[in-house]
Amino acid sequence: VFNPENILIDSEKTLDTFEKIVEILSKMELQVFLYMMQGMDYHTIAQKMDKSEKKIDNAIQRIRQKVRQLIV
Repeated sequence: VFNPENILIDSEKTLDTFEKIVEILSKMELQVFLYMMQGMDYHTIAQKMDKSEKKIDNAIQRIRQKVRQLIV
């Protein structure tokens, strides 16, 4: 049911989760995560960050692992 109270609670949970993610990621991982949230693929992120695609792929794997542990 969508009511103002539920919307507020959901947005607070989302903000809380995002803040926890920001705390657990390294600076590089956070930058990759933010690019991912914008819908960029790892190839585009690698170009923007001037890193190899392998480094970005490794960072994405670490991000997934850390976020998975946070959510469970």
